[in-house]
Amino acid sequence: MGVEVFYTTEDIDVRKCVEAAIVEILNLKIVDERDIALPDWLFDQRRKQYRAEEVLDYIATLRKYEKTYVFGVIDADGYVKGLNFVFGVAYPHMGAVVFLQRLKTQSKELFLLRTRKEVLHELGHVLGLEHCKQFGCVMNFSNSVFEVDMKRDAFCKKCASKLSEFGVVVNPRHVLI
Repeated sequence: MGVEVFYTTEDIDVRKCVEAAIVEILNLKIVDERDIALPDWLFDQRRKQYRAEEVLDYIATLRKYEKTYVFGVIDADGYVKGLNFVFGVAYPHMGAVVFLQRLKTQSKELFLLRTRKEVLHELGHVLGLEHCKQFGCVMNFSNSVFEVDMKRDAFCKKCASKLSEFGVVVNPRHVLI
């Protein structure tokens, strides 16, 4: 299974973080990486946020290769109808986007850890997982950055097992004991 990654950030540390989550933790292959600029019509001027689902739909139109997942890393804020913001959004078996703006903090290390967690979380949805109630599992729903901080960058045994049923073998260091 391959992933096409689309960036609106030039931050090399973010790129390395995303690549590590995809390749080293989920054992997926990155088949292409590209910088993109999002069209103005995806931005809600009134809210000063991107429409997350429309961003994902747009990125899906940029896919070059059949049978790949698309994954966007957006250096901005996003929302979906009914919510003030989202850290990311995913469509099962198609792709996902992560919005970096609300994950940022003074600590670069903490920002990158949050980013890695959200990349794993959204790709978990792409691969067929739903939200998990197991404390610490990266598939826990996060309604705030504090809840992102509470979960680990690891899947519980049940979620990791489901991923293996889908053909994705999670690095054992990122499976909760």
